[in-house]
Amino acid sequence: MTTINIRTKKPLTRQQQSLLALLLKNSPNLVTHTQIAQYVGGYTGSPRYDHEYSRSLTHRLRERLENPDMIVNVSGIGYKIVVEE
Repeated sequence: MTTINIRTKKPLTRQQQSLLALLLKNSPNLVTHTQIAQYVGGYTGSPRYDHEYSRSLTHRLRERLENPDMIVNVSGIGYKIVVEE
């Protein structure tokens, strides 16, 4: 198991922690908007809702990370995290 040190500017909310954990667990693979909405929010809404929910949550998470560029947007599909080892 690899230990990864991720620095934040402010403490993360529970939802932000869940999103970060989901991205790390699936790294280097992509996590879709629907997967984020289901895992973090427990929602099974429309694809448009899933997209808006994951976009908003990811935006707020990036604001708290010292290296926001580690979360990569895959346009229209979802996000993935790029971690340097």
